[in-house]
Amino acid sequence: MVIFMKGYQGQIECLEELDVSSKKIEYLLDSICMLKRLKSLNVKNCCRLGKLLGDIGQLESLETLALFGAMIKQLPDSICMLKHLKYLVLVFVLFLRSYLKILAD
Repeated sequence: MVIFMKGYQGQIECLEELDVSSKKIEYLLDSICMLKRLKSLNVKNCCRLGKLLGDIGQLESLETLALFGAMIKQLPDSICMLKHLKYLVLVFVLFLRSYLKILAD
């Protein structure tokens, strides 16, 4: 399943909040990283989603990243580049504990 972003990048540059929820989603499109004004990214019930965007650090305005029910095995290193991130919510997420140590440093 491909989310609606494909072909609409120019029309949603000002998007501040994106909620993605589907058990069919296996990956997120890289074009999400072009949403420079995005403040909140909520990923819910994406049980087939195995990883986050590698370039998630490009979301320079992101304040909230919430992952509910995803099969994320690791957080990308670029998550440390999210200077405005205030809230990282991980609920029922499979991940490696070593990546939480990176965030704490």
